[in-house]
Amino acid sequence: MTLSTAPETHAELSMARALDAVFDPARDIAIAPRVLPDALVASVHAQCQTARGWSLAFEGAPGAALEAALRGQLPAPDHAGALIDDVMMLARLMALLLAADSLRIKLRLLEETMCPRFHCDNVTVRLVTSWQGPGSEWLPEHALDRRGLGAPSPDKPETVVDASAIEQLGTGDVALIKGSGWRGDGRGGLVHRSPALAPGARRLMMSIDPL
Repeated sequence: MTLSTAPETHAELSMARALDAVFDPARDIAIAPRVLPDALVASVHAQCQTARGWSLAFEGAPGAALEAALRGQLPAPDHAGALIDDVMMLARLMALLLAADSLRIKLRLLEETMCPRFHCDNVTVRLVTSWQGPGSEWLPEHALDRRGLGAPSPDKPETVVDASAIEQLGTGDVALIKGSGWRGDGRGGLVHRSPALAPGARRLMMSIDPL
């Protein structure tokens, strides 16, 4: 990455530097912690006041078409400005870091746990963030047995070797996680799962894959 072409604000530059660590062969996750500003929290809250959960998907470059899709499909477009700005910033950053001309972007308002089992994504790398609700959980390498991954069966060992070592992203944190398709010196990708949701709780999250 050429940081001179990265986003101009100090916060975005710091995020770019933190996420660039995913290229370290010894790491399967790079995290940029952050506290969401009040305007973004309010924008997110407005999109979560729907009768049911919802999802939004887009494939393409992080430009005008993505912005138009967000304005046309988010449930509270009059209050969506701060959320749209955040999606656009993260999408542009993902495209820059991965030298990707096209992205697959999914926003979801979840009312139940999406992927409760520990697993590894069948992608090269994925950006994830949760604006509302808990963030993804993952296992460091010393706390897992990869032979337990995949469909459960009686002859497989437990994936979790040390439950006390489970780590979790905070609300608002942005992470790049390696998948099983990562090329290079990776160990097979990050083993992670969706967090459990309390009754009545909701989670607004986004994933971005390079295409």
